[in-house]
Amino acid sequence: MRFLSATDNRFPRARPPLRPRALAISDAFMAHLFYLALSKKQNLNCTGKSGDWRRDSRRPRGVGRAHYNSRMGGRECHHCKQWIEADEAHDCWTTTEAALTGDLSEDLRDAWERLRETAVAFGDQRIYASGRAIMFSRGSCYFFVRPRRSFLQVCVFLGRAVRGPQVRRVERTSTSKLVNIIHVRHRDEVEPPITNWLREAYDLPDKLAARGAKQSKHENPTAKRKSPRANGR
Repeated sequence: MRFLSATDNRFPRARPPLRPRALAISDAFMAHLFYLALSKKQNLNCTGKSGDWRRDSRRPRGVGRAHYNSRMGGRECHHCKQWIEADEAHDCWTTTEAALTGDLSEDLRDAWERLRETAVAFGDQRIYASGRAIMFSRGSCYFFVRPRRSFLQVCVFLGRAVRGPQVRRVERTSTSKLVNIIHVRHRDEVEPPITNWLREAYDLPDKLAARGAKQSKHENPTAKRKSPRANGR
């Protein structure tokens, strides 16, 4: 007579009862319905942190978060986060120099005026306000100014990184340009080397264009002369 061991495949094992599939689906569906009912009742939105739920103060009460391609009576501005009704005109991106420099202190205003006068003396260019910055452009922007509460953030596009106590950081924007971020707090700071860097940035497009034309000229293949064949074999 043979006895069954614990390792024998024929040994009867007790298996836990299986949970019905229909019951699991039902629980998930009920949880989803509870979430929808709670969101509709309290107008909640998630901030991205686990368990961190708060009421959205930017939307009017009773207006939920927009879904993709949903038909709604309004929208939220991507820049200023303001709620805009369906037929309401809204343009927070277009601005003017006066609007950006209107709240500057006397020292910062004098520094801004000297910066602008220095740039205008370089030659033809376009000066315009866009968003929160004032752009100085020659085909492409060669530097721009962001007015801050206690300083002017001057971002100069150069072909190299410059060093100085005024330079806060340097970031590469392309293969040929780096943006040097400078802080200006007084009119007396708008002098060399800052003015020299601005002039270098103004002349940089001409240098890059000349360099590109020179490289393209050298890259063109020259016609090769065919060697005359020998008469005899």
